[in-house]
Amino acid sequence: MTRKKIIIDTDPGIDDVLAILLALAVQSEEVEILLLSVTFGNIDVKSCLRNLLSLFFVVQKESEWRRTHGKSHSLLVSKHGENNKPIVAVGAEQPLADHVHNCDEFHGVDGLGGAHSTMPECSPPPEWCALFNLPVPSDAPEEPGVGTLPSALPLQVSRAPAHEEMLRILKAHPPDTVTIVAIGPLTNCAMAAMEDAESFSRCKEVVFMGGAVDVPGNTTPLAEANVYADPYAAAVIFALTSSNPCSTVPLPPLHPQSGSQSRRFANHWPERSFRALLDDQQRSRHLRPLKLTLFPLDITTRHTLRRTDFERAIAGDLLQGSPLATWLLEIMTALFDKVASQRDRGRASISQRIPRGEDDVVQLHDPLCVWYAITSESLKWRSAVEGGTEDLRIETKGEWAKGQLVTDRRQRPKLDSLKAVRSGGGGDCELSRDKTTWLIEGQGNRVRRIIESPEGQPLEFGNHLLRLIMERDP
Repeated sequence: MTRKKIIIDTDPGIDDVLAILLALAVQSEEVEILLLSVTFGNIDVKSCLRNLLSLFFVVQKESEWRRTHGKSHSLLVSKHGENNKPIVAVGAEQPLADHVHNCDEFHGVDGLGGAHSTMPECSPPPEWCALFNLPVPSDAPEEPGVGTLPSALPLQVSRAPAHEEMLRILKAHPPDTVTIVAIGPLTNCAMAAMEDAESFSRCKEVVFMGGAVDVPGNTTPLAEANVYADPYAAAVIFALTSSNPCSTVPLPPLHPQSGSQSRRFANHWPERSFRALLDDQQRSRHLRPLKLTLFPLDITTRHTLRRTDFERAIAGDLLQGSPLATWLLEIMTALFDKVASQRDRGRASISQRIPRGEDDVVQLHDPLCVWYAITSESLKWRSAVEGGTEDLRIETKGEWAKGQLVTDRRQRPKLDSLKAVRSGGGGDCELSRDKTTWLIEGQGNRVRRIIESPEGQPLEFGNHLLRLIMERDP
């Protein structure tokens, strides 16, 4: 069986950790992780890198613990004895435009529920961070984990910016062989696309956890966190799915004028208009539409893990001193407690509150995307338009609707694109008012939206995830 080649673009908070652990658990048998590209998102990018390095530091300890306890499966070594060392590269510190919006109020000041303070022995050695030419974050504990020689690193260090490393890997592999699983803001992906859209379009598929269609947002009433963190980046990637990306790609953000604080500013926008670059590549026919598969909150919020199931799944390894089980208990307890406190905040009185552990669930947004990338060819995933796509667009400028995922709900008939060209819109009053091509068949963005996972997944996905990570029998 040919292993699936994936790039995971991530902003490691707690559910990112679970997603990466899932990929590591099946790596070498079903998946080859080519790159872990780090972006800002749940927390600043330096802390995101530290969290990713913490994961590998703990997994390295876990592999040694499993070896000494006679457990055959290592998260770092395949069943064939091969060492699995993904490349790690650091990317965007800020969005393409606007200010940074982090989720530290949910994931904690360090992105892992405070685990760097409560379990400093699980923080990565400072020399690991130094390999990326990045300083250790200011809130790092004074006594981090025991140092390890670079030769023993369970990963490969890239000092190239993440978007450049992403492009290098896509160029080095045949077209349609590398899947990008984006579980953070799309800034790294957008920067890669804006630097070389033709090479970026060589990817097999971009699987993105983001947006909300028929459910409320989780950052604003309309916006989901990954899109809200960088709506311009999301709009760029969504536009590349169109046969005419210039019709939906956002205009360049405005640079601030002296004395003005109200205008948006551009952080990573190319000097030359991205529209012009796209237009050149379209005319030369080198740019093909990007395949984008979307996992919005509509589906990810239904895939959960109960606190009681989690504690039961790790109990045996915890008693035996598993480093991974001990670390997961720390970070997951922080997440379960945060979810419980948010739930109780909406209850009128203490008497209405539910005891700790009962009804505590966390939503598995990011792991679901990784699971799709692993199983998309072997299991049945249902999309909103069976065998087809939808025109979904990103609002970039709205005062109240920034980051909203927009779809046309008017249910009006669409005009064939050839007829639209022949008429120029003049013969159809409705079409003449359609300045943004919502009513022309085949125009706009073309996004595949997943609405249903394989049978039984929503209720059992969390338990299945833990079985794979903790090496448990079904």
